[in-house]
Amino acid sequence: MPSPFSCASLSQPRGRYALVIDDHPLTALGVAQFLQQMGIEDVPTVSEAGQALHHIAGRGAPCLAVVDFWLGDGASTTIVNDILALAPSCRVLMTSGDTHPAIARKAQAAGAHGFVPKAHSPQLLHQAVTALLSGNEWFDAPLPARPAAASASAIRMTANELGLTPRQAQVLSLVLQGRPNQSIAQHLHLSPHTVKEHVAAVLQRLGVHNRIEAITQLQGVALELAPADALG
Repeated sequence: MPSPFSCASLSQPRGRYALVIDDHPLTALGVAQFLQQMGIEDVPTVSEAGQALHHIAGRGAPCLAVVDFWLGDGASTTIVNDILALAPSCRVLMTSGDTHPAIARKAQAAGAHGFVPKAHSPQLLHQAVTALLSGNEWFDAPLPARPAAASASAIRMTANELGLTPRQAQVLSLVLQGRPNQSIAQHLHLSPHTVKEHVAAVLQRLGVHNRIEAITQLQGVALELAPADALG
């Protein structure tokens, strides 16, 4: 049965089509067909960010853009801003076959309205699309278990994307190197007590209980640290 939140039921200025951006043709076709089954009859697919922007510029805003997190040589997070600049009414759903815990956080920080791992069920995709087309966000679904092999591409994360202050991110970078508090204190010219407070705040923000869990969660993440003069 078509979804009650199909593009055709949305008021203008949203468009009456959805756009799938994925450089794996079979995946793109599968997602397009799924959206058509939900009642969105017109679902073109493109494989590159430039093609997507050209399509939107020529045709107008889609009601939904489903964007693969990894396109070409890197993360496609920058395309989210570009899409929303051209089509502010468009809802952006990011997907990925990479189940790294940082992926969903990175997608949300980029401005996407939702994220669905490709390993999840079609029912979850249906729920996410329905949520987005009714004006809500979708970042609550748990990620499936990660495969043993890490992603071939490092996920670059800023302090802001992790919900940390620049100083906390700097402390975290040293924690990820396996340094104890005393070594971190000496390296950053801070008191051991201050470092202890920073470490506790970082673990709480990441939702982990100890350093080992933090290291495991952020495996494959490249922290982008602020310049020294920006640290508090």
